[in-house]
Amino acid sequence: RFVLNTADDLRTFESGSFDLVYSRYVLQHLPGRAMVRSYLAEFMRVLRPGGLLVFQLPNRIGLLHRLQPRRRLYGLLRWLGLDERMLLERLELTPMRMGFMTEEAVTRVMSDLGGKVVRVERASAVEHTYFVTR
Repeated sequence: RFVLNTADDLRTFESGSFDLVYSRYVLQHLPGRAMVRSYLAEFMRVLRPGGLLVFQLPNRIGLLHRLQPRRRLYGLLRWLGLDERMLLERLELTPMRMGFMTEEAVTRVMSDLGGKVVRVERASAVEHTYFVTR
């Protein structure tokens, strides 16, 4: 069953209703760490005891990505009225933000939410995938 969720939370799903929650290349694009934490809390809420939460989140990002010049320029040019399609396709600008959370912060957040990080796959110095149980 496919469910399109347009809310800021997962209240459409009952607590403890999933054996597996999986998220890849999503959390880093949320507007801020508070929202990332909120979604992690929702993931833990809907996860059954003994279930598995798997998610990817960058451990750090470089200075250029922190400044996000392509996103800032996109916003300025959209504000000036330039066509969105032209900005995306021709200039390859993007409105998408990029965030990160250190491994230590993720581990602390998951512990605060009643989860236990049982494995961290470090695909690179930046990309981390977390395996968490409840």
